[in-house]
Amino acid sequence: MEPSTEDISDLLEWKPPEKFKQQYPSYLSGYDYDNRAVIVILTGKWDTQKIAEEEGQDLKDFLRRNHQFIERIKNGYYRRRVNESERGSNDDEIVIIMDYDGFDFRQVQSQKNTMLAMKFLEQLESCYDKFAYGFIVNANSLVDQMLSLGKPLMGQFIERMEIHGTNPRKFIPQILKKIPRSQLNATYGG
Repeated sequence: MEPSTEDISDLLEWKPPEKFKQQYPSYLSGYDYDNRAVIVILTGKWDTQKIAEEEGQDLKDFLRRNHQFIERIKNGYYRRRVNESERGSNDDEIVIIMDYDGFDFRQVQSQKNTMLAMKFLEQLESCYDKFAYGFIVNANSLVDQMLSLGKPLMGQFIERMEIHGTNPRKFIPQILKKIPRSQLNATYGG
């Protein structure tokens, strides 16, 4: 069942629990050379095993927060606009940097947690047409395996992503070709 327009409106303005900013960090970093929003998702720091196993309110809020993120992408929420009437235009593409620094085996030991991670990747695929390009950085061998498993769920999304290992001397120059230094955290060359 699709949410109604009113439900989507409520979702877009909903405020996740404050603790989520620290526990599941992501942020608007700035804009690329073509004024596309650059969203950084610190996926490697998302320790979701406890909420996946407990299946309580934190899990519901986490899923709602992820759904909100996807709906905001679909609705042009992150687009740099001169005025409010530009919301929802067809060129609301964004850029994603998914940083897997800190991702380890413990995060995929639980079947419920692995399914939760796959659900998020599947949600990203649902709005792949809004992704201009992106970077997956700090991808260790475990991340490579997870992405291989998830490829059927996110084939078109992953095709738009450059996947880089853990050497910043290799991925930072690639990022800086597309995103101004002034729009990035020092971790990514800013």
